[in-house]
Amino acid sequence: MSPRKSVVVVLVCFCLLCGGLIFESGAFRTSASPDTIDSPVARSGLLLLQQTAEVNVPGAALTPLSPTPQPKLQPAPSEVFGAVGGPSQRTTVGSADPKSAFKFQLELDSKGAAIRTATFSGFKDRNYKDPQPLVFLSPAESGNGREMLSMANRGLVLVNQQQQLSLDALSWRTLGAETTDAGDQTVSFEATITGSQDRPFLRLVKTYHVKPDSYLVECSLTIDNLSDQTQKVRYDLGGPLGLEREAFREDMRSIIGGYQGAQGQITRSKLDKKTLLKAGTPLPIEPKNGGGQFLWAAAVNKYFAAILVPVPDANDAFCDWISGRTGRLYNPDGDRKADTGDETVGLDFSVASATLAPAGQPDSARTYNFQLYLGPKDKSLFDKNELYKRLGFVQTIDFMGCCCPASIINPARVRLAGTMTEPTATLPQDVAIGGDIELMPFDPPGFTAAGFITKWLILGPFAQPYTPTDNPGADNMARDFLTDGDVSELTWFPKEGDSIEPDYGGAAASSGLIPTPIRPDVNPGGIPTWFAWNDRDDSINFDDDVFSDNLDDDINNAMAYALVYANNTTGSAIFGNMGVASDDCIQVILNGRSVWNHSIARGSGNPGEVQDRFPAVINPGLNRIMVKTFEGGGAFIFRLRIEDAAGNPITTGIELSTSPPAGGCEIPPVVVTRVIKEAGTLYINGELTPAYLKGSELAVDLNLSRVRAAGECGPAAATTITEYVPAGWTVANITGGGVFAGGRITWNLSPAQLAATTKLSYTTTGPTKANRMELAGGVVEAGNIVSFTIEGQSAFFTDSPYSLTGFITTWAILGPYYPGGDNPGNVNMRMDYLTDGAVSELEVEARPGTEVATDYAPGAAFSQGLRGGTARGVNPNGIPMWVDWRAANEAIDFESPMLYNAQDDCMAYAVCYFHVPANQQIYFACGSDDSIQILLDNREVWINSIARGWGGGAPLDVSLPQIVLTGWHRLMVKAFEGGGGWNFGVRLQNAAGVPFTNFKITTRPPTDCPPCTALRSFDGYGTGMIEGAEEPMYREGDVVDVALKLLAVRQADADCPALRTITIKDVPPAGWTATDVSDGGVFSGGAVTWTLAPAAVAEGKVLSYKARGAATFSGIVFRGSITETGNPNTFPVDGEAELQTNAILRDDGTIVGWLLLGPYMQSFTPPGGIVSAEDLQRDFLTDGISITEEDVMPAAGDTVETDYSAAAASIGLVEVVNPAINPDGVPTWFPWRGRDGHINLQSANLYVGAVTPDVDNVMAYAVAYLCVREHVEVVFAAGSDDALQVLVDGDQVIFSPVLRGWGGYQDLSLPVDLAPGVHRVMAKIFEAGDAWNFGVALRESDGVTPFVHGLTVATDKTACGGEPSTRINVWMGNVNGDANVNIADAVALLQYLFAGGKPPACAKAADANDDNALNIADAVKILGFLFSGQAMTAPDGSGITAANNVCKGYAADGVDGKNVPYFPAQVSGLPPCATQCKL
Repeated sequence: MSPRKSVVVVLVCFCLLCGGLIFESGAFRTSASPDTIDSPVARSGLLLLQQTAEVNVPGAALTPLSPTPQPKLQPAPSEVFGAVGGPSQRTTVGSADPKSAFKFQLELDSKGAAIRTATFSGFKDRNYKDPQPLVFLSPAESGNGREMLSMANRGLVLVNQQQQLSLDALSWRTLGAETTDAGDQTVSFEATITGSQDRPFLRLVKTYHVKPDSYLVECSLTIDNLSDQTQKVRYDLGGPLGLEREAFREDMRSIIGGYQGAQGQITRSKLDKKTLLKAGTPLPIEPKNGGGQFLWAAAVNKYFAAILVPVPDANDAFCDWISGRTGRLYNPDGDRKADTGDETVGLDFSVASATLAPAGQPDSARTYNFQLYLGPKDKSLFDKNELYKRLGFVQTIDFMGCCCPASIINPARVRLAGTMTEPTATLPQDVAIGGDIELMPFDPPGFTAAGFITKWLILGPFAQPYTPTDNPGADNMARDFLTDGDVSELTWFPKEGDSIEPDYGGAAASSGLIPTPIRPDVNPGGIPTWFAWNDRDDSINFDDDVFSDNLDDDINNAMAYALVYANNTTGSAIFGNMGVASDDCIQVILNGRSVWNHSIARGSGNPGEVQDRFPAVINPGLNRIMVKTFEGGGAFIFRLRIEDAAGNPITTGIELSTSPPAGGCEIPPVVVTRVIKEAGTLYINGELTPAYLKGSELAVDLNLSRVRAAGECGPAAATTITEYVPAGWTVANITGGGVFAGGRITWNLSPAQLAATTKLSYTTTGPTKANRMELAGGVVEAGNIVSFTIEGQSAFFTDSPYSLTGFITTWAILGPYYPGGDNPGNVNMRMDYLTDGAVSELEVEARPGTEVATDYAPGAAFSQGLRGGTARGVNPNGIPMWVDWRAANEAIDFESPMLYNAQDDCMAYAVCYFHVPANQQIYFACGSDDSIQILLDNREVWINSIARGWGGGAPLDVSLPQIVLTGWHRLMVKAFEGGGGWNFGVRLQNAAGVPFTNFKITTRPPTDCPPCTALRSFDGYGTGMIEGAEEPMYREGDVVDVALKLLAVRQADADCPALRTITIKDVPPAGWTATDVSDGGVFSGGAVTWTLAPAAVAEGKVLSYKARGAATFSGIVFRGSITETGNPNTFPVDGEAELQTNAILRDDGTIVGWLLLGPYMQSFTPPGGIVSAEDLQRDFLTDGISITEEDVMPAAGDTVETDYSAAAASIGLVEVVNPAINPDGVPTWFPWRGRDGHINLQSANLYVGAVTPDVDNVMAYAVAYLCVREHVEVVFAAGSDDALQVLVDGDQVIFSPVLRGWGGYQDLSLPVDLAPGVHRVMAKIFEAGDAWNFGVALRESDGVTPFVHGLTVATDKTACGGEPSTRINVWMGNVNGDANVNIADAVALLQYLFAGGKPPACAKAADANDDNALNIADAVKILGFLFSGQAMTAPDGSGITAANNVCKGYAADGVDGKNVPYFPAQVSGLPPCATQCKL
């Protein structure tokens, strides 16, 4: 047979084989279709909500007005519902006659049981020839031609039946009008909902009631269940609408919402006509800061208001049945400016579902009451009327400014005003005199009467590319939007007229400059230029004033800078806060340091409102305050002031300027960086965190670097370094000649001393006022007016149970139970979710570590089960267990990855115990996302069923005052979650809103009676470099001196008996030994134990021992306990718990030690954008001769002569401050040991730029070695900011060409097979702007469990005792080597086997069944892989499917579970892999 015929035969056989495989795979099989229901619904896939003819009006279908959760739709019911009303009829109540006692006349329409018009009796229209009573409310026209009326019932939803009816097109039956002897008038309307055969189903009665001499309309709607079944209903109500504009050139119509804030104050939100026009759709009426109890909503113009108030049910402080509120613009002709006269504004309410009992039973009917104010926006009227005052109707008024004399308030402007009185009864009666109304001083002081800064330098507006633009994230906000690659936003001291050409899309985060055609004087020539701005009020309004006129030139998707120089002339630092508000996001930079960064989509609130407060220190001399404001759409505003601790504005002693004063050098004489060393640790947000513990000391180092040499400002002159400690703290061990007095340490250093000093240090101790405290300091140079801030660490955690804002941060937490919900209703919230059938939530004692055997529904508990997906150690074995939780701030975040993770539709408990030293009146203030209930000693003090968000800060709710008696009390919180964020916070405060922070707090019942506190500390061992600084570090062979200091020794009191014999047990790390145990203690069974009689337990007594052992992980932990005779409880040993060692693998699998190389400047385009896949895989370090990233095996100190001009992708090194990094400008591998879960490449001692501190558009390498003792399979987890590539022995295992911030370990590799020996792990980390970090961790095959056995990690390859194993890259099934697996590969293998074709490029790639032989079975296996989903078998025995078939490296010397080599000497006479695939 000829070769040609052989090929034909082979191909025929091959085709038959393919056909058989495909047939067997079932690819062409058919199956009988399942039976279907032959119905219109089934055929169309839709549900039809049917209506009767009376209400079947085109275009009248209900559109939900709020995000009320909709039930899942079921197949359409057979019963059809309709609505029955009466003949069309209009009825008049009140009177428009000025001589009558009524304030207005209402024309009521039976259509929708609505108000057609409202006409005032005491106000006339603007027709000066024939003035008529002013019509305030009138019909509006929707976009589809429908007539819309005020207070119309829009839609009714029958929840159980899944049907909805439009009632605003129905003519309700008019029941008649009544007039009382007092002149009150009432009109009622009725509609009946019917089912099949006109069976009465529901009855609706709507009533309007007006009184003489009152601007109020009382309106009620009663829904009565006429059926014999329980029914669930909800409805939508139209609010007031149809207000006309005030004048041809003036339109102040808007929608306003009123709310009661945390302190009882009334606040408002506003949707002006422009905002509604831009939205093009109804917008929610909601508080700008996400908080406050809803009181009312209003449609207003300049002079009048229509305020709709839902009246709370009896015994409720606030209305909880309004589930949605929206404002809208009616613009029937759709004109862009909505200024043709047919447009108007209106509002709508959605009412939450209500359950009605069967007819004749209690609760078969539900009545909803409303009050509607129709009248003038008259402050004197609002102040005199108690109801109007309590509800805060004055918030509907836009006050225009202050008219106080300049001698009283030293204003930024003087305002003139005048009126002209017109004798005729036209509106308004007093007409304002036009023309100029303000005189601005030539050089205003720059403060409003309330202390807000009005004098600024402005730069922008810049286009910002991050989405969403109104909430771009703190990391993106912190990027530099103005830099040209040299000048930094952190260090520039501009003056008016200074310009810059930003490196758009490169070094600068901005993508361009937004034109301002209304202000052609801004940014001449299209070049960003600083200009001075003196504002008229407290808010810097970029959209309306600075850049635009708010009509045709809106500034959206933008950011802008504002900068002012504040000269502190007091001679001392000013300690206080900054108070800010913004629309939308805001960042504040003080003296080159970011002190606030809040990414949030919000409005700026009312004039004078402060939304955020944060600590700020104004140094003596010149301070540079920079504000960055970010805008999505709508308003574009910020305001800022400096405050004292009580919230009072600070203006005295501060001079504002828009030019840096003469005599200022902007380059610091020396850079001072603070390092704080806390003596103890606490679990904060579930992670072991350094913290200051009461009774310990705080050690502080001030590292001096970069002393200014001769240059633009000359060499550094004599310099004073001042360090401020918290009030009431003492200081010791001061080095460098510093002097402590008046709460501050002062070092006066001559130029020679500056040059010779590298470190100043001290220790300090004192009372803890909050769980997070701060140190502050400054640097002042003789003859230099510019002050500088000490950099580095400033804040530290403490063991205080209170946040800075007075919220309780320590709780025992139980959950998450389901169901929950964002707005479950008060009845469901009051149910018992935890009971085991014997102990209720009112009786349970919360004790961390104790399980609760909840009797889930249908048992005694209301909960149905426990949500899964929680952190390790939470609810072990699926049984609810109380968790001891300490938060970093006021918001207890249930969705922390160390607690419950992301959860929906659930609830949780939080309990703490507090001690009141004397009888006290207490208000319970809280915030939550979503609903919250608070119980004090088994009684409810607050409940709020509400879907809302909260991010911490000010409380949203405040309870009524509670009298709390002396002693211990239990505080229980039940927090409910629907979706999104889930948190809560509670604080105890007085009537003035000042929080109590002196109450003792515990997460255990006070009757547990802890005998004492034992505070552990370590000493006596060596040091090492951690994050570039020398710190205590344990190495094998060291001896650790362990001391346990006894504090808070219990004395007998009303709750607890006198101290009894105690046992203290301290447990060193596993395998360690202990010697020299003091006070009769013994070491046995891996623990040191003391048994002490009461007489031996003295306050301040120290127990001690010496410990030593293996440095297994980078951090090794000691644990201890205290027990007492007769006391069933066990208490932990506090204080230091973790020793840092010279090991570089943490017990959670994170690698914390690396060899680093860089930072290299990138050569890809665009430099500030996402790294392309091709760029990510380039070699940035190669010398073009013998060193490549593929094979480099570096050691600390090795250098690389990188070939920037040709072979390498990099174009040079970025110069950094640390002289030990890349000496002489030569890339040098630098050892780095981190502390936490990821490596911060912009740490103070690492890649801080010499030109600008923030190093951008760069990349770096990191290398570590895995010393593998036995055959293992490892999954690599990684995260980064920004792009990342991870390679193991040169094989790519993680590839993330992304622009992102650190979000934890977001990337997981496929399992990697590692043979015994040395394996190199290399990470390539890329940086576009702002933060720069990465982390790599080892995981088990589940991608979650830490992998910490069978290997160690080192930065010295010789420490592993061998050389790295080599790997062979194989792409299974790729016979012909074309980097694709398809039918051509099976053909190629068959031709080789039967027709003399070419041998496979890699024999093991063709060995699809891994039997180390090539035959027809391999071709069949490849065809099965292609056409029937069969798996091939890789050299290591693992299965290869379409999902994981890539070029992959396998250990050259690896053996499988049967001890068969991955790669034998030959495969059917061929080398195992002559040509490897490329990764």
